[in-house]
Amino acid sequence: MIKKGDLIKFRSTGRYATVTRGTYNFRDIDPDCPQSIAIVNAFDVVMMDDGRERRIRKSRAKFDVISSKEVS
Repeated sequence: MIKKGDLIKFRSTGRYATVTRGTYNFRDIDPDCPQSIAIVNAFDVVMMDDGRERRIRKSRAKFDVISSKEVS
């Protein structure tokens, strides 16, 4: 379970990120077919190397939780 404050490491790139928003449902609309809408699980992170904020789709990303910390 991903939650706010977790430190994760992406398997493909070795990059680290901190989770800023836990898992939520996101509407993924296909740009080629706007009538095609999928609901996917996503979470938001801040990349540790460049500080960029990103939305990560849980089904596409391969990652490991390095440390888990409860943040209120």
